[in-house]
Amino acid sequence: MITAFSKQTSQQTQAELPPYKTPLSMKLPIVALLGLILIIGLFFPSGGTAFIHQIVTELRF
Repeated sequence: MITAFSKQTSQQTQAELPPYKTPLSMKLPIVALLGLILIIGLFFPSGGTAFIHQIVTELRF
């Protein structure tokens, strides 16, 4: 990767980098975390609600 980014090209030619093929082991954690964010955003568990309520109560808002 370092050699690909350190190449010198003239300004008339457009430097093309070949796309990096991401392995499945790098894609799955991102997909899982996005799914978790979506689920938590749609369904907020009661424990989370109680936790936030306790924080707000302690801050006296």
